[in-house]
Amino acid sequence: GLSGKAEVGPVYAAMCVAIPIAVYFCSLALVHQRVGEGVATVVHAGTTALLVLLAAAAAGVLGTPGAILVMGLVLAAATVASVVYTHRPAGA
Repeated sequence: GLSGKAEVGPVYAAMCVAIPIAVYFCSLALVHQRVGEGVATVVHAGTTALLVLLAAAAAGVLGTPGAILVMGLVLAAATVASVVYTHRPAGA
C-alpha cells in the first residue's frame, strides 16, 4: 500500500504557491492590455509576477516560510502601488 512520507524541497514547495499567483498576474496583464488600460498596468502585473517567482526561487536560501513571507510582502506592496496609482490626482 501507500505508506511512507514524501518530501519536497523548499523551492518546489514555494513554486507551488508562486506559480498560480504568477499565472493570475500574467492573465491580469493580458486582460488589461486587451482593454487598452495602458502599459503601466501591464508592467505592474508583470513585475509583480516576476518578483513572486524570484521570491519562490530564493526559498533555497530563505526557506519555504521565508519565501512565502516575501511573496506576501510583494503582493502587499503591489496592492499599495495599485491603490496609489489608481487614486492619484488627474495630471499627476
